[in-house]
Amino acid sequence: SNNHFLASILDTPNGIRDVFKLSRILFKEQQHLILCGSASSSKHECLQIATILNDVVMMELNAPKYNEPSKFAEAFKQALLNVIRLDETNCYIVINDEQLRDPLYIDFVYNYISNIGKDEECILMDEDFKTKITNVEVELFMKNKENFKYDANKKPNLDSCLKNGVKKLMKNTHIIFMINDLQTYHEWFSLFPGLETK
Repeated sequence: SNNHFLASILDTPNGIRDVFKLSRILFKEQQHLILCGSASSSKHECLQIATILNDVVMMELNAPKYNEPSKFAEAFKQALLNVIRLDETNCYIVINDEQLRDPLYIDFVYNYISNIGKDEECILMDEDFKTKITNVEVELFMKNKENFKYDANKKPNLDSCLKNGVKKLMKNTHIIFMINDLQTYHEWFSLFPGLETK
């Protein structure tokens, strides 16, 4: 319940501060973070409170823990397509500690974070995924009655649909790495703004 979450936050010395830190990333394009702390640190409760306060959608990947990079990639792509479907809604995509045990998973996500918008460098942006992004945007275009206010036969521009989808990913997608062990993933801390809850 929300009361349980609030009680957990109030019992944590840095709980309120951490909720505000989590909330702040929603107002910055392409802002991602590492949420670090033990299972008893209330980090998950902090994230859920921030999600409730900011009307954010939180997505957890339905993917194997490790050793199946193709399935992880598909789950990650599906989460990104859901971000586009939600249009202007900010979304957290949570990648947990067990999934991060596979370095290929980390490399895939980091390549996305570093290169989204750079079409030739982002390994995620294969032709099939571009088509899926375009199709989602076309669907949204067709549902918007304002697009047909002056022209009942107006057709969506496919190049513009793809660009709009990518812009939404850059603006509304926030990746959160949920980790327990400070030492195992210390090399990644220099790549993201860290949020420690101990």
